[in-house]
Amino acid sequence: MIRFIIFVLLIGLVYYLVRSYFLNPNAEEETSGSMDMVECAQCKVYVPRKEGTYQEMPDKKNLFFCGESCARQYRENI
Repeated sequence: MIRFIIFVLLIGLVYYLVRSYFLNPNAEEETSGSMDMVECAQCKVYVPRKEGTYQEMPDKKNLFFCGESCARQYRENI
């Protein structure tokens, strides 16, 4: 009886692993891209690349900012 229970549990585990792999085979690729962090040129905070913006400044530099307020402050301080 114990062998049967262990066998059923193993079959369930294999089924779960195979099912989760085929439902989302690119899960590892999706999470690795979201962890790409970039430093804001004004406040020096690290934010995900997708959430911030690159902006060209009057001194012809393309800089990364976490938001429009930091870009505006940077322009004022030049």
